[in-house]
Amino acid sequence: MRASSIIALVAVVFALAGVGAAQTSEQQQFVSMIRVEADRNDPRAQAMVGVMHQVGFGVSQSATEAVAWYRKAADQGDSDPQLAMALMYDKGMGVSQDEAEAARWYYRAARVGEITRPPDNWQSDFAGSDEDLIAAAQSGNVFAQMELAFRHEHGLGGFPKNDGEAINWYRKAAEQSSVGAMLALGRQFAEGRIVPPNTVEAMQWFRKAGEIADVSRREGLRTIYLMYQASPKQGP
Repeated sequence: MRASSIIALVAVVFALAGVGAAQTSEQQQFVSMIRVEADRNDPRAQAMVGVMHQVGFGVSQSATEAVAWYRKAADQGDSDPQLAMALMYDKGMGVSQDEAEAARWYYRAARVGEITRPPDNWQSDFAGSDEDLIAAAQSGNVFAQMELAFRHEHGLGGFPKNDGEAINWYRKAAEQSSVGAMLALGRQFAEGRIVPPNTVEAMQWFRKAGEIADVSRREGLRTIYLMYQASPKQGP
């Protein structure tokens, strides 16, 4: 499904969930609960407040406020709000449109994976054998494709360093809408270490990642709110 179609679908889903409608007491309680955690500097809650302001869920719809909350979360090193910041600069939402600043945020988000999982301190996240990993990747398992790409990129876990195989497996994962794979491809084309540098292709992959992450962020807010609605509430 194209990103534009997904965004349109999510807009309908949010309308059905009451986003943008008059605020209910239950929404007020939910927003207050998330805001308490955001004020305690929880980056996930801060990013959620950002989404709330972006879509106008339980709070005033304000791209400027969304950026302020995304920035608080992004400055703590999480890639998702960093992607949100990139998209806001890329589209000029809540900030002046600035492609160079967007590119810096996209690249910063793309670097998080390698910072949190440095190759010189690598441990496999895949429980099976090398043969199992290859079979899973070939069968379309995105996690296995990402793991195989990472091993070929750095020559880890008994796999030879192979730039072509690394890019091949990142592409396969990206074709299945993996944000991590798209960021990895964008980073590779931005850095030009294992492929010739290509800033145009880097930005294409970064933007695809940003759009999909934006949809996931909105849907994540809706899902958490529905879970909150279904949860038992304490009396006054």
